[in-house]
Amino acid sequence: MFFAAMHAEMMVRAKLIIPNNVHQTLDNIRDHNWLFYSGLLSYLIVLMCDLVVSVGMHIYLKRFDEKLSWIVASMRVIYTMIFSYAIIQLFVGFQLALHPKFEKQVTCMKYFEEFEMIFNGALILFGVYLIFAAWLCKKSNLIYKWVCILLAIAGLAYCVDNILKLSYSKEYYVEHYQSVTLPLVAIPAIFGEVGLAISLLRQ
Repeated sequence: MFFAAMHAEMMVRAKLIIPNNVHQTLDNIRDHNWLFYSGLLSYLIVLMCDLVVSVGMHIYLKRFDEKLSWIVASMRVIYTMIFSYAIIQLFVGFQLALHPKFEKQVTCMKYFEEFEMIFNGALILFGVYLIFAAWLCKKSNLIYKWVCILLAIAGLAYCVDNILKLSYSKEYYVEHYQSVTLPLVAIPAIFGEVGLAISLLRQ
């Protein structure tokens, strides 16, 4: 799931969609439409994995706190639904970019921008989910304490990072915040999720 998400975000969307440059974006999509399809497929893989994780964690951890487990699973399912709607915007934008009429092509940027806005909003919810998931993992006494701490830190970082993305223009965010928030999100998220997987596999 991690590698599919990195491919979709870093190798496809960030490479092909150039903010405020519709002509370059259209050229990129026309020249590499197969890459865009691979990005959409990667997003779908992430969606399916999200559902599997939400159900799997609920089944495994509900014996420790069923009510909290339901809350955690529900938040991830809601996040997945919002994320699904965002991907629809991405797909519509992609189809418009390949439309034979230029006046239709230029409207693709509206959908790409909507995808980013919806996705950033969904990631705020994902951050809250991680904080509650960390709490649930701690109550289970089966997950390493350092994993719970990393998940909580990652959740808080997701919330702050995406609130900043929604509050400022992309250019301002990249210039003033990205160099700080990106490692604060990525490092605890990667090690926290790997640690969680190891903790569950050892049971």
